[in-house]
Amino acid sequence: MIGTDLAHAAALGLRRSLPALTVLLALLLDLLPAPRTGPQPVAPSLLLSVAYYWLALRPELLPTGVLFLLGLVADAAGGQPLGLTPLALLAGHVAVAACRRLLYLRAFGGLWIGFAAMLATSELVAWLVASLWQARLLSLQPAFAEATLSLAAFPAVAWLLSLLLTLLPAPVHAPGR
Repeated sequence: MIGTDLAHAAALGLRRSLPALTVLLALLLDLLPAPRTGPQPVAPSLLLSVAYYWLALRPELLPTGVLFLLGLVADAAGGQPLGLTPLALLAGHVAVAACRRLLYLRAFGGLWIGFAAMLATSELVAWLVASLWQARLLSLQPAFAEATLSLAAFPAVAWLLSLLLTLLPAPVHAPGR
């Protein structure tokens, strides 16, 4: 009986950690070299896409502390100023919280509009911090290109992640809601 309880607890813990693990996987994929199609390599932000998906649909499984820590790992591994990615992710978290009613419709259009809001917020915060870091206004073109690619890739990312939704533990709702 103890072995069964332990196995059940381990399985539940793994299922609860799926959102964080998928964000970590997205982070690792983002660190892979992007193809050079112009003067600068540009790729969609899988990290923002995956983080947004879970923040929109199951925020209780992706605490802000985990998001902040994964952002720091992304900065350290990617050679960016420490704090840039966590700040962008947390700004995105605020944007998602502001759009919560729209997102509860669970229609894909609402989800995509919410992602556009989070993406715009995150990209602008990252651009502003990077510009301040370098003490000059940087071009918005790379941020715009990344945002465009991220918006285009989001439907595929959301579809893949939707396959994991059934594996997650049932959400816990407060009494009377």
